[in-house]
Amino acid sequence: MQTEANIPLLILVGGLATRMGGINKHQLPINGMTLLDNQLRILAPLFSKIYICGRREQYKERPAVQWIFDKEIGRGPAQALKRAFDITDADALFVLGGDMPFPSKELATYILSQSQENSIVPMAHGHPQVLFATYQRRDISNVKSLKQVANSGIAAIISEEKCKEFDPLLQFSKNWNEPKDAGELFPKTM
Repeated sequence: MQTEANIPLLILVGGLATRMGGINKHQLPINGMTLLDNQLRILAPLFSKIYICGRREQYKERPAVQWIFDKEIGRGPAQALKRAFDITDADALFVLGGDMPFPSKELATYILSQSQENSIVPMAHGHPQVLFATYQRRDISNVKSLKQVANSGIAAIISEEKCKEFDPLLQFSKNWNEPKDAGELFPKTM
């Protein structure tokens, strides 16, 4: 059994960002730093190990962060998670999408506290938030998508109401998928 201190963080940055013109979304500016640096500022204190999974050309050395390179580009988050489990000795990983600018430290802490035996996926806006969740190694071996873990009953689901106790506006669930999203995500700064 793992404690929250030894469930590593895995940030997925290997997406092709075709709707954003192929840019590395984790390098977009937010609050005077990159989106990735903002995520690390918020969540790094919760984790003893941090991994970033992406394409080799995205590599940029960072203190206290280990990179895992995608074997096959464009295969999706489930394949990246499987790759991370292949390389690490972790029994569970907390997964964060590299395009999510507002991770909730409080909700992440709660998810970690519930993750000793189960994969845990929170709900927001009626959908499982599979890129802000913990996954147990045993739960992902035969799945093709992370939504399959959430929708098949493999994972324990945290209700939207419970998520709102930690993140009332469900900001943790927002991601930066298209250029137009910038105005919605950062209305005062854009």
